[in-house]
Amino acid sequence: MSRLRIGLPPLDLLLGTEQPQQCRVDYARLDRGGRVTDTGCCALGQLGLPGKGDKPPAVECFLHPLDSLLTQIPLPQLPAARIKAAVACAAQALILGPSEQMHVAHGPRDAEGQVALSWLPRERLQALGRLLEQAGLKLAGLYPAPYALP
Repeated sequence: MSRLRIGLPPLDLLLGTEQPQQCRVDYARLDRGGRVTDTGCCALGQLGLPGKGDKPPAVECFLHPLDSLLTQIPLPQLPAARIKAAVACAAQALILGPSEQMHVAHGPRDAEGQVALSWLPRERLQALGRLLEQAGLKLAGLYPAPYALP
């Protein structure tokens, strides 16, 4: 299955415009082997134009650096079921405002005991999901800017 990756503009711009489908985004299409088959810049609404009977393309979106809140926290060796709770607890100390209004995501614990942690307001995440759906796209992953490939 091929994949589509999109570099998003700042969410304030994307979600605040009257015609978000016309916002230009950088994209890359990858084949099943992960090789880039096409790159370019076009209006968001042009990326989700499937043919008849096609499923909406699943996209991996990369946040703009202005929207990418990313840090690392040290965590002790914990069972996988406990890492999520430990990350949520640690995130509360880092998030300015009510943490229950944030979507918190994290990676695995690395060899040095560090866990990558990122967050985004739930309201903005939901608005982005609706916008992509209106464009005929299905959000498969959302990543902070540092994880984007050059």
